[in-house]
Amino acid sequence: MSRRPWMPLAAALALAGCGDETPPMPTSTKTMPTVVEQYERRSLTTWRSLGADIPAEERAAQAWALSVLEKDPLQSIDVLLRLLGDDDPSVQLAAIVATGRLMPPSQAAAERLVGFLKSPQEPVRRHARLAVGKLGASALPVLQKALEDDSVRVRWAAVSAFADMGQAGSPAVTALAALASKDPNASIRRQAPFSLARMGEAGISACVDLMRAGDTVVRSEVSAALAQGGAAVVHPMGDLLSDKDEDLAARAAGVLFDLGKAAEPAMDALLQALRRPGPVRFNAAEALLAIGTPAFERLQALAEGDDEDLAGIARYILDGGAAPKTPK
Repeated sequence: MSRRPWMPLAAALALAGCGDETPPMPTSTKTMPTVVEQYERRSLTTWRSLGADIPAEERAAQAWALSVLEKDPLQSIDVLLRLLGDDDPSVQLAAIVATGRLMPPSQAAAERLVGFLKSPQEPVRRHARLAVGKLGASALPVLQKALEDDSVRVRWAAVSAFADMGQAGSPAVTALAALASKDPNASIRRQAPFSLARMGEAGISACVDLMRAGDTVVRSEVSAALAQGGAAVVHPMGDLLSDKDEDLAARAAGVLFDLGKAAEPAMDALLQALRRPGPVRFNAAEALLAIGTPAFERLQALAEGDDEDLAGIARYILDGGAAPKTPK
């Protein structure tokens, strides 16, 4: 990403290491030490006390300095709110990044950040979304309201922000599930399950409900979201392996395959799923191979056991898969 023409050096430095894109870099390294020396030369108390009468680049540097030096975010919340309301775009951007780093539990800060979701500048929108998602429960009322905004851009950003809130966002599960199934914008419908999958039991349960009610496309999208949900989805997917809906059970096994070694707690359910023919068995076998050595050992024990049905299946997997016959 190239440096924006309206972004002075302090804002460019403030973006370093933030977000999911390459940060803008200053055009000249000769001036870079100046900003660094400025914030290192002043104490935290001095940076807190600087008012709005300093130059714009120094106000941006103030936000950057607070994001580095501040240990108690609430001590700088008034300064952050002032900087978030600054007229200079570079100061605003530096303040947004600083708020995301400091994560003050402040609804007022969340309200300011959500206001930036309508900005025509993509870096501003992106960093505001990332920052507000880190504020936790204090941002919940503001984000819930943003889910109802007429702007697709705002709704999408609010949905995405919930992905960073985890279980703190669980009161919004019903609203997110409704957007996943009914929002007129396809991008929002696709994004909502990714946020739900990170909201713990309630969000994962909502994802399963979406899969039950959805067509093949919806089931594929929700499965992809659950595969990014980490350890929290392992047991729910293990339970789903015994569902009467074979397509649903097969997709649950597919999610466990995507989780790889993290799916080990569902190993018993996967071994039982080998009794089911078709895609369920195939995906369960793939998931077991992805788990690795612990699964190889269990498969070897089954291959040598008295249950002829499972023994034959286990031998077939070990002979045809990537697993060694004698685990090391």
